[in-house]
Amino acid sequence: MKKKIILLFLMMGMLSKPVFAGEILPDAFDESISAESIPYVEDATLSLPSSYNARTLGMTTSVKDQGDTPLCLTYARIAALETALVKKGYENASVDLSEMHMLYERWKYSNSKKPFGQWCEYSGTQTLGLESSFDNSFQLRDFPVYESQMPMAVLTDDYMHDAANAGSSPYEIKSIYLYKQDADTDQSAMVRATKEGIYRYGSVAANISYVPGSEDDEAYKFFGNGKDYTYYLPEKVSSSVGHVIQIVGWDDGYSKDNFSTRPPANGAFLCKNSWGNVGGSSGYFWMSYCSKVRIIWEGFEVAMKGTTARGIEAAAQEITLYAGQTSDPIIVKMIPESAESKEWYIDIPAGDEFLTVNNDNSISCKKFQKPASNMGDQTVSTRTVNIRSKDKTLNFSTQIKIKMLANTVKNEGTVYIADNEKADITKGLSVSPVAERKSEITYQAGTGVKIEDNRLASARSYGQTNVKAILDGQSVDILCYVYCTGFDLGDDITYEGCSNAFLKPVFGISSESDKYSDLISYTSSDENVAKVEGDFIYFVGNGQAVITGVLSDEKLTLGKTLTDSVLVTVSGMDTGEITSPAAQEQVITEPAIQDTGSYIDPYAYQPQAGTDPAVAEPATEGERVQKKVYARPSKPEKMPGTVKVKSVKAKKGGKISLSWKRPSLARRYEIQISADKSFKKSKSIYVKKEKATLKGLKSGTRYYIRVRAFGKTLCGKWSKKKSIKAR
Repeated sequence: MKKKIILLFLMMGMLSKPVFAGEILPDAFDESISAESIPYVEDATLSLPSSYNARTLGMTTSVKDQGDTPLCLTYARIAALETALVKKGYENASVDLSEMHMLYERWKYSNSKKPFGQWCEYSGTQTLGLESSFDNSFQLRDFPVYESQMPMAVLTDDYMHDAANAGSSPYEIKSIYLYKQDADTDQSAMVRATKEGIYRYGSVAANISYVPGSEDDEAYKFFGNGKDYTYYLPEKVSSSVGHVIQIVGWDDGYSKDNFSTRPPANGAFLCKNSWGNVGGSSGYFWMSYCSKVRIIWEGFEVAMKGTTARGIEAAAQEITLYAGQTSDPIIVKMIPESAESKEWYIDIPAGDEFLTVNNDNSISCKKFQKPASNMGDQTVSTRTVNIRSKDKTLNFSTQIKIKMLANTVKNEGTVYIADNEKADITKGLSVSPVAERKSEITYQAGTGVKIEDNRLASARSYGQTNVKAILDGQSVDILCYVYCTGFDLGDDITYEGCSNAFLKPVFGISSESDKYSDLISYTSSDENVAKVEGDFIYFVGNGQAVITGVLSDEKLTLGKTLTDSVLVTVSGMDTGEITSPAAQEQVITEPAIQDTGSYIDPYAYQPQAGTDPAVAEPATEGERVQKKVYARPSKPEKMPGTVKVKSVKAKKGGKISLSWKRPSLARRYEIQISADKSFKKSKSIYVKKEKATLKGLKSGTRYYIRVRAFGKTLCGKWSKKKSIKAR
């Protein structure tokens, strides 16, 4: 396309679109194919990634500017040849070939009677060079030289090329592959074939029909600059002409929302233009797969000059590889065998997500290619492997059939996890045949296990659970069993005259305490000093006793018996002595709270039933467990005063601090906390001071708190209930 006028201005915050005229007419699609071009045949076995970008891979050269010339064909071909050299490793992205040299050689071998300047104008506007040029002499002898050897000049009729000063190129074109989209070719087939060409040759030089030629062109309105510079043509436009560009990549996920006129589906080709940094985003634009265009493209195989070999073959025609596995080095044979021996590079097409080539010419399978539903557990993929000599003088292509198989992951048995340790979850698995891939397994933890560092499992709750192990899309369940290794009854207890204390064992997984604490049985070395009933230690008399807890549940402890002990020291209990023969036996009940709120200690002095109107008659036998003690006459103890809470504050880290005034006769205090405002499920903490900090609370949960005082043997009424949300 001839870039006749370029306008760049701001209007309503948007960049304007360029104005241009075209040079290649749609009728030229009917030209005959050059005898030296090879029709491209689609390869359905070639595995293609969902996106490919030669630009980000560093294989595209700088964007050129054709100026006010009809030379888009020449500029696109030169760009494609430059990318082919970079892809082969012969050059880097700074290579700059001469468009002038290509033009001049085409004119010379065309035997045209027109002078050079007129021929350039005529050939650019009247013919489709993609189907009629690159004759035999140009292909084999006159690869474009570098730009510095023959720079662009004014296209005049009297221009003469000084071949002696220009020199020659060290490269040659081995093959030109030509793809032509016929009128009845399915659009999806065109998209597939074009992707293959880009993937094999690094890019293609493509003639695109129905590209807008000016602002007056009917197709112009479909050029837009939404997110990127984009082009989508919803229907063929007879008044539009064609343009030759370089297609350097694709993206199946490129959003249809990026286009000014929205196509019906995602997906687009990345195109490199020859209009400098205008007419696209830094010289590039995206063209929707859905555009109603016709495409003809060329892909180039290039090589160093000077070979007498006709080809090569790989000794291994078929390779079977598991993911993570590496083949033996590939041995290459020359055709004919008498050709000069070379050291070879083997190239997998750039961007291959499954295979890679190592320095010794072995091939590694990076991951398993998921099979089609009808292919069982394997996929057979045919790869075109580019093979070139290390001295860059020879380059050929061959095909190696590669089978990519998934590894087998097996469960080797139960993984046992102690509640205070971490277990290596991989011990429950085996991977074959590539055992080293164990480290690539990922895990989905079950409800009772937490996975750390993708390998170590720690317990979250006791019992049996499953952990899912995943490799290459396959998964197996690992049976895990979390068991208890011990519990803790807390520190030794010292009390002076208090009637009871809260006792709750802490397990290795503290959240499990409530669930399993009832499985513990307790014994006391001296029940005349202290014993356990339910969740409480009851203090009977002065002295010392060892409280021992025993847990022997087979499922929880894997058959082991777990124990823990706590030393209880009691002093200051006023049990009294029988000093009067008139003292008589009295039956009283187990600890209970009277209507007055007082706590009655069954082992302290109590008035005889029926002699004090403030004391209720004892319960009848059978209503409660009864115990016999001896009472002695004494002055009744007064009940402690009611606690008045002064302050309740929530602190970071699940803490709540509170303080209160000391009521009369108070010796120690019970703090009761619950998430239920009726205190149906609560915990008690016992302290001696008029302040406390409660820890281990759940952030965001509202708690209810109350406090009461204990005297020598009696307790006072509960304080007013306080409510606060933990931080």
